[in-house]
Amino acid sequence: MKILSKLVVVLPLLAACGGAPTHNDFRQSEMQCSLSLSASSNALQVQQAVNDVNEGRLDPCAGAVENVHSMDISLVRIDTDPDTKELVLLFRVSRFHQEPSRR
Repeated sequence: MKILSKLVVVLPLLAACGGAPTHNDFRQSEMQCSLSLSASSNALQVQQAVNDVNEGRLDPCAGAVENVHSMDISLVRIDTDPDTKELVLLFRVSRFHQEPSRR
């Protein structure tokens, strides 16, 4: 009986603490930011911009995301803006460094 009364107190506390992050938590913590480069940029300039983002010297989110340099940032793709012809580097920015567990 004593164990049961302790469980009644402990179980709600454990439930309130939450558990491992869900797949939805990972999706909400992921965002995309872009960086535009001149249409005349060459491959070396594009690579330098990607390196600068990876090294934390350049913020692809232009200050819109707090602590962006402590997050996982990866290049997703490079597009061309149809109007300006600028190169647009699209980065994925996420708060977690591991893959979500499947439930």
